[in-house]
Amino acid sequence: GEAPSRAGRRPLARIVLTVPEPRAQRLAQHLRDRGHEVLVLAFSQVRPREGDRGLERALEHVDQFDRVVFVSPAAIEAFVPRVQPGWPARVALAVVGPGSLEALATHGLSASPGLAIPPGPSFDAAAMLELDCFRHPAGQRILVVRGEAGRDEIEQTLKRRGAEVDVVLAYETVPLDPEADRRRILANWIWKREQFDPVFLVTSGDAIRRLGEWSDAERSLESMKALRVLTIHPRLASALAQAGWMRVDTIKPGLAALLDAIESGHGNPVRTRQCGPVGPEATTGSERD
Repeated sequence: GEAPSRAGRRPLARIVLTVPEPRAQRLAQHLRDRGHEVLVLAFSQVRPREGDRGLERALEHVDQFDRVVFVSPAAIEAFVPRVQPGWPARVALAVVGPGSLEALATHGLSASPGLAIPPGPSFDAAAMLELDCFRHPAGQRILVVRGEAGRDEIEQTLKRRGAEVDVVLAYETVPLDPEADRRRILANWIWKREQFDPVFLVTSGDAIRRLGEWSDAERSLESMKALRVLTIHPRLASALAQAGWMRVDTIKPGLAALLDAIESGHGNPVRTRQCGPVGPEATTGSERD
């Protein structure tokens, strides 16, 4: 819910987080430590899958792969801590973007030999598949770690290019319904803006849909779409603009880019008139960092 950033101090900014749990709580703490006030509106929870024999085999024999591809920070958190006795040094890693790189850093793997990550500005499956190590992967044995709802673009492309690819579904996403008191806090933030407007962080199509339902259902939340919203991919930015959000900024994934956008006002505004058709991929949020 609502929590003061530092006792006795006015917050630097108010941020509404819609990222899934448990990542939302970790991110909220980072922001509070910087002096911001945070409202967590997690519409889903990511949790490791249990009892899947394919996943168990991959965890036991990860050292048999040449490279492991993680499609998201959630994939890293659901898989890496369960590898015993620790990550095998010979197995190279690939991640989609800076958010996943931060997740690797928490396990001491952000400087692993052979680590592959797109240079930007795009951080998604397509950008990762353009890396040199994936252009001609014939003869390599690659493990792709993703969630139940993830798309199969990565594994299908690598198979067409000649790689031997295994896929494990390491986590599942469970819907959550934020408590009513958080909706009241949000309404209070919108109507009593004090010295600043709240800023939203949206990283999935599901969060766009759920916020739209809230806005349609309650007059006290109707004006939320006039507030600034940050997102991590142009397709999500287009979906937000088409849903009626008027101040959309696309930022890089990861904590550093989020702090820069909040504290310096940097970002790339996306106007509704610039947005083209939005396909189904805009609502998945799976293989974007």
